[in-house]
Amino acid sequence: MEVVLSAHILSREEYSSRAVHLASGASATFGTCSCETCGHDLHIPRSEGAPIRGRITAFADHWRLDNLGSSIIRVRHLERAEAITVAGGRVSVPIPFDLASIGALGEDTAGLNVFGPEPLESQIAPGCSLAPAEDPASCIDKAALYYQVLVLLCAPQLNTLLAVPPTSSSIAETMTRLGHPIGKSAVDAHINYLIKRLALHTRTDVRRRGPWRKQLLVRHAIDVGLVTQEDVSAFRESADCAPAQSGP
Repeated sequence: MEVVLSAHILSREEYSSRAVHLASGASATFGTCSCETCGHDLHIPRSEGAPIRGRITAFADHWRLDNLGSSIIRVRHLERAEAITVAGGRVSVPIPFDLASIGALGEDTAGLNVFGPEPLESQIAPGCSLAPAEDPASCIDKAALYYQVLVLLCAPQLNTLLAVPPTSSSIAETMTRLGHPIGKSAVDAHINYLIKRLALHTRTDVRRRGPWRKQLLVRHAIDVGLVTQEDVSAFRESADCAPAQSGP
């Protein structure tokens, strides 16, 4: 049997040795579980995120994912700032990443990592299976001031995953320079509005003090494709300004 894909649980130290190795055409199921009696091949320890369950299927030149639950599954590239989402009930979705982490949408850490074959372009149907599971733009007005705030908030992390979101003060200074005089409090109000509009206010970590609210909003906006590098470029071209500076 020639192994073409391996999947490893990484969430907790006691699960670090849990793995499956698949040949072409073979499948393995996964899911969040605390009892380990659910019949999954890979049991992901429960966390604050929504419960997920699915199946991965290996092929010689790509791999696919079935979402067997109702919650959105996020698949993120392990080395690049790229991610896609798979809605509940969608099956046989080709994944365009050879190295990927699978978890619930908005999770801080991955439930499991997948090391698969590098996908051929012919296996990836453009504009079809890889379209975001939900289109956040349908409830977000990209012409609104709050969206400009969101773009400035996400811009640094689109360049590097380790970037720190800019401070509200620096965003306010940039917006004021662009002809939209607002203060730090107004920026915070826009951020709070976006968190509620995108239904992130029910998350436990969004109620913590510190930078958690911004980081959660940025991660969600990038993960679901609400803010992309193209959006940042378009904003900078229309504003004819330099990138916003990151906070300390």
